[in-house]
Amino acid sequence: MQAKVTDQVFDMAHRAILKIHPDYRFFLEDLMARIHHLLEGRKSQEKAQFLHVVYYEEKDKLREILTDVLEIFGWQSQAIFLVESQDIYSPRSHSQGMAFQESHPKFPDVVVTDLLKEFFWDLVMHDEVCSVGKQLLKFLQEKEELNFLECVSKPSDARGSLIINVIPSAGLEERVGTESFLRFLWKYPLVDMDDFRIRYVPQHIETLIKKEVLLREDLLFFAKDDFYKLQLAFDLMSLRSIVEFRGNEILGFPVHVSVEALCYFQAYIAHKKLSYRNLKNSALDFFDPVFRQYPRFAMKIPELGLNELELDFEGGWRFKAVTD
Repeated sequence: MQAKVTDQVFDMAHRAILKIHPDYRFFLEDLMARIHHLLEGRKSQEKAQFLHVVYYEEKDKLREILTDVLEIFGWQSQAIFLVESQDIYSPRSHSQGMAFQESHPKFPDVVVTDLLKEFFWDLVMHDEVCSVGKQLLKFLQEKEELNFLECVSKPSDARGSLIINVIPSAGLEERVGTESFLRFLWKYPLVDMDDFRIRYVPQHIETLIKKEVLLREDLLFFAKDDFYKLQLAFDLMSLRSIVEFRGNEILGFPVHVSVEALCYFQAYIAHKKLSYRNLKNSALDFFDPVFRQYPRFAMKIPELGLNELELDFEGGWRFKAVTD
């Protein structure tokens, strides 16, 4: 990005992109903050700068937004999209990477790509990588030059370039996405929507961070502001106390619901798209008969010293007593 961007130009671009895509304010605020930070530092010319965008919406929508951002700043002539083709006869990722290296001894100022996806999955699933994988790993860690062993041309110099790498979420299915979000919120119950989008890391991305392939601060979360799967996880967490209160009413002593029990319920309603009111009614209808299954004789045995009860799910419903 050689063209100078003043604060005034940046603010105008910021407002313009939010007007074009008002349903993606969370993502755009995060993206523009990262870009502004790079511009303020005028980007290091000694290293490439990475942004890894984990997407939960359609990839085509992400590409549309990124294209608009580049056009608003006037960077489209300095950028290239290096993306996977849907054509089964198109070159594979490795061949495209080699062709890119041969034709670009110096990286464009901005590169948007999704060609690292297969390499990332290999790293998640295996400890060892092939010779090409080792070159990619070196590039991601050193952020200087891209070089493939089979390629006879010189390495492609990436220093000073911004590389926006887009990565699919671990599971685009309704159940998998919400369950992952729910488990995170269970672990960090005080996180709000803003914090979540900053702090949440999918499990496969955590593996890449631990292997020092990418940095947590380089991650962005792409989804609509009213992303249903995420809102569902927040709603389920808020319903937890309501369900536990109903259990207390039925059994006459404090009842806790485990995260496994909540995950089982969300799998039960994952094929639906419920309003909060209907979700609440469905949760109470779902858990009521479960609470009533608790053996009454157990409450009459003083030796148990029962104070609290946890409802868990481990291949079936489990009542776990909390005793003195």
